Amino acid sequence: MIFSPGMKYVDEDRLNDGRLFFGKVETKRDASGKKIGQVFAKTGDMFFSYKTIRQSDFDLYNTSDQQIELKVKSYYIPTATKTHQVLLKSRLYNITAIDVDNDKRYMYWYLSEVGEFIEQDA
Repeated sequence: MIFSPGMKYVDEDRLNDGRLFFGKVETKRDASGKKIGQVFAKTGDMFFSYKTIRQSDFDLYNTSDQQIELKVKSYYIPTATKTHQVLLKSRLYNITAIDVDNDKRYMYWYLSEVGEFIEQDA
């Protein structure tokens, strides 16, 4: 919170831990249909801040096939969905869940790591 003259306070959350990209991994193929590489097709990007994963988050979003590895907070973007993947510092993550706050100002992303992603161009 930042106090300002004439105002009680301004709720300003600094999202300055980095920048993430969301989109999908696409397979590149040659004319004969043979796989020649993979690229990350970016749908969008945003600034974020790391958040602590609470026990209630583990209880809600952990499943037998996906484990929550990371929780980040970003501004609300309606185009971001669970079907996207996240690329963060050359690591690829699946989106386990997205939780939007009541004011639709912020989003909380619950991510499970897929592994290192290196774009493969032929």
